[in-house]
Amino acid sequence: MPQVKLDSVDVIKQFRAAFIKFAEAVNSALGNAESDVARTENWLEGEAKNYWQSEIRKAQTKLAAAQEAMRMKTLYKNLDGTTPSAVDERKAVAVAKARLDHCTRKLESVRRFSNLLQRESGLY
Repeated sequence: MPQVKLDSVDVIKQFRAAFIKFAEAVNSALGNAESDVARTENWLEGEAKNYWQSEIRKAQTKLAAAQEAMRMKTLYKNLDGTTPSAVDERKAVAVAKARLDHCTRKLESVRRFSNLLQRESGLY
């Protein structure tokens, strides 16, 4: 083990002062990190979760409207007795289903990352 030879008490005092400043900087950085983690947890549990739940409700409403429009289009005939084309309505249903699927996946991601962040912050 190497030995250190100190000739002055002033060197120890300077080291002590530098060490105290370092400890204060570390404590400040850790406090900032904890604050960021808490803020992110609150955002995930509150704003992000509520946003995607709201988007799911909107997507479900649009899907129901698109399905109803498609049903009405295929149910009724034109004045000349032909069935009108429901291609646009089928596309609208497909878009609405895709949007609902997207929103559902996002909400699941928010829940998964919220749980992961809580677990990891507990370990931190």
